[in-house]
Parts: sequence; structure tokens; C-alpha cells
Amino acid sequence: MRRAIPAIGFVLIVLVVLVTILQETHVIGGTSAPQTADVTQIQTQQLPETSAQQVDPTFCNTHQSFAIADTQAPFTDTAHGLFMTLPYTSAWTDADGGKLPPYLQLQDGIAFGPVVYGSTDQGKTCTATRAYTLTFGPPRPASLTQKTMEATYGQTGHPVAITAIGDLSAVTWTMDASVCSVPMLEVSGSTSNYILGMSCAALDGSYAHSLQSLEQIAASMKAQ
Repeated sequence: MRRAIPAIGFVLIVLVVLVTILQETHVIGGTSAPQTADVTQIQTQQLPETSAQQVDPTFCNTHQSFAIADTQAPFTDTAHGLFMTLPYTSAWTDADGGKLPPYLQLQDGIAFGPVVYGSTDQGKTCTATRAYTLTFGPPRPASLTQKTMEATYGQTGHPVAITAIGDLSAVTWTMDASVCSVPMLEVSGSTSNYILGMSCAALDGSYAHSLQSLEQIAASMKAQ
């Protein structure tokens, strides 16, 4: 036989339900109160961490070429004090053949450029990812960035060097990944620092040529 809920218990349950509904709708004095949650934080948490996705293993053999960028797409991030342009062409497509937007918003920056394909297990699996990334870091002078990167990446065989990117100072270094070494470039700004990187699959011929690609992208940066 089912057990009856005591009257006081029933009242408590009803009160809990009502309180929950009021909290969710923020009803105060018969009117709706504004949401106080940090919308920016919620949106950021919903963004992907990376543009990488697993695709058909055969793509690493059949999707190795892509159209050359024929225009520059504007990108502005007022929160980080940055305006720049990104290489782009409407001919670029994703792994499903759909048209690519100029960039993909990530949790800590953006991914842009064409989709490139690479494998870390001799072709057993294949990963599709945008060629370049831009992430944001706290502002710091190039001299401090160089000192920090020397301690971490100074033994990669490529120098950690300060270079001029227009009116801005930047530091270049090499990050050793499991299957390749990729150039990195950090531009110093007054509001944030801007870190450009690239996928292993996007390495373009020589190391010097790949680094030059990052420098050309960074040349459009205007930091506030």
C-alpha cells in the first residue's frame, strides 16, 4: 500500500517548488527582475576550446590542398583592444564541404585560416583544424616575454628573439609539439598580449617561411 505524505510535508514540498520557480523567473513584487548572471562568462563557457575535430582518416590523404587567401577579413575585439585583418577566401570549406566563416570564436581567442588535415598516428585517425590561432594573454613587455620563453623553450634549436611588428614589439619562439615544431609569435599590447600560433598541418615548407606567415598576419595588428 502506498504511503500517504503528511500534510506538513506536502506544504513544504509546495513551498520548495514555489521558491524554485520564483528564483528561476526572478519574480519580485509581481515584476520580473533582470538577470544578474555574467552573460559574457556564460557565452565563453559555451564556446569550443579548439577548432579540431576528428574526420574520415582518408581525408589526410585526399584533402591536402586549399585555395590561397584572396582577401582580408576585418576582426575587432574591443575587450582586448585589438583590430586586425585575417587572411580569407570564400572558397575555403569545412570538413563537410560547408563554407567557412572568416574565424571561429574559441574560449580564449579565435581560430582562422583554411581547414588543414593531419594525423599523429600514421594515418589511423585524421584531425581537421583551422590553420592558425590567436589567443590573448595579460599585457607584458617583450623583454619579459623573451625571458619567460627562454626558460621554457630556449632549447628547441631556434632562438627566442624580439622583433618589431610595425610599431609593436613581439617575441618569436618555437613550441615543440609531439610530431612537429611550430613557430609562435607574441605581440605586446597595452591592454593584452596577442599570441599567434599555427597547426602542425599548416607548416608551410621551411620553418622560416612558416614564421614569416605569422609575421605577415601580425603586421595588420593595431593595438589600443
